[in-house]
Amino acid sequence: MAMTRSSTRDTRRKTGIYRGGKDDVPIPGRARVVMVHDASRPIGRAVALALADRGQCVLACGEDGMMLADLPRETALGGVVEVSSARPGERVTRALSLFGRVDAVVAVAELEALHLFGRFGDQAAVTALELGLVAPMHFVQEASSQLTLKRRGRIVFVNALPALPLAAPAAAARAGIDGLAESLRLELLPVGIAVIVVAPEIAAPPPPSPTPRDALEAALAAMPAQSPELALAGPLRALVDQASTHAAIAAATVQALLEERPKPRLVVRAERRWSMISRNARAGLERAAAKPSKTR
Repeated sequence: MAMTRSSTRDTRRKTGIYRGGKDDVPIPGRARVVMVHDASRPIGRAVALALADRGQCVLACGEDGMMLADLPRETALGGVVEVSSARPGERVTRALSLFGRVDAVVAVAELEALHLFGRFGDQAAVTALELGLVAPMHFVQEASSQLTLKRRGRIVFVNALPALPLAAPAAAARAGIDGLAESLRLELLPVGIAVIVVAPEIAAPPPPSPTPRDALEAALAAMPAQSPELALAGPLRALVDQASTHAAIAAATVQALLEERPKPRLVVRAERRWSMISRNARAGLERAAAKPSKTR
């Protein structure tokens, strides 16, 4: 009996050939074909898996092929994950060769926690802009060509970059993503393409990855003892401790893609009290930032 079940499962496994060929397995009728970038990073990976768990067909794109290699080929509900570390300009070709179409695009703007915090003069601003803004923008520009061709589909930006003091380059990239999304939302509305932003204020990866709090503490420890910026430590800790989980961000992204009429912006909150905590912590930042100037 067990051998029969195993044999049946094997004959139904999708092979990676979804159009053409003797072992062609058709895409489920309600499934969307979604290109996700960058799935070699934690949030993009979580989004790709969450979509496949809902029965969608995902091309998980990323620059690090090793980080993509262990993504599951199928999920329990019949979702599909194929991976691609193809260079820019070749990723859509890969999607079309597998699935024959592209229905939606997800571009994730995220930075590793250890790249988030530090004094502005000490940070690699170009790196934050390249990874947080330029790479997602190029991906959407490439993949959206298929959506405009069909005059339908969705583009989702997951903007997981903090707009906080001691994270100025990330804040610049976050503002760039928001501006890009708003411009595209109006530009593409007449051709039937919805543009949605999923907007956590900051993301907390699961252990053992360094958390935003870990990165903040490292940045604070690297500052001289009398640095005026240290006055911001308390309110900043209150904010980063309320970071949203990758699971919550992925769930909001699935909602943005599958809901019939999603809002143009979905704010991901760590908990119900987030707005109050955020307001209080930001007010604390303003007070802390003003104190040094009064004493000079």
